[in-house]
Amino acid sequence: MEEKLLKRIRYDFLIDSIDIIKPKNIIEIGLAQGLRLFQMIKQAFIFNKEIDFCGYDVFDTKDENWHKIVGNGKKVFSQSYIQKLLMPLNANIKFYPGMTCDTLWKNHNKADLVFLDGDHRIEAIKNDFNAVKNSKVIVFDDYYITGEHNNFTIDKYGCNELIQSFPENQVFISPPTLKFPDVRVAFWSMELKIIEDLKKAFL
Repeated sequence: MEEKLLKRIRYDFLIDSIDIIKPKNIIEIGLAQGLRLFQMIKQAFIFNKEIDFCGYDVFDTKDENWHKIVGNGKKVFSQSYIQKLLMPLNANIKFYPGMTCDTLWKNHNKADLVFLDGDHRIEAIKNDFNAVKNSKVIVFDDYYITGEHNNFTIDKYGCNELIQSFPENQVFISPPTLKFPDVRVAFWSMELKIIEDLKKAFL
């Protein structure tokens, strides 16, 4: 069997998974600079004429120290910047600015596809997951193969603890990539055929 070439970054698996999931609605928790959600919506339009998107983020309301505490290494842009970025896509977009403990945990939501990449602390990830757990597919960022990344260890950060609590057949961990090969995205779904289809496509 011919060996598959490594993808450049782990988020390529997220975007390519849309060809399998074909979501009509998408949730992203932690929008950062808006690039990933732009890619997700654009790809989803290939399969559906209308796309609904809900985005949860603190945007640029928190300082650099706060982002370090929650394990966020990406620069975060303003809500207005991201709105302008998405304007050409003409999707149905709703933003929920603020902490998810205020915007999501008491007002649960669900979608065909959720990308969960907000506060990287374990308890925050668990509570974010609980608020969207009725979704079709949830993709977690920051699964650390070696148990840590940039001094963020799995006893306090990342999705490892939650992912390892799920039945094995409900989970797919993405293969290594050229950039940060030991940091992966993890797919979870109760629809086991989707997990099997992801494994067939990417392994």
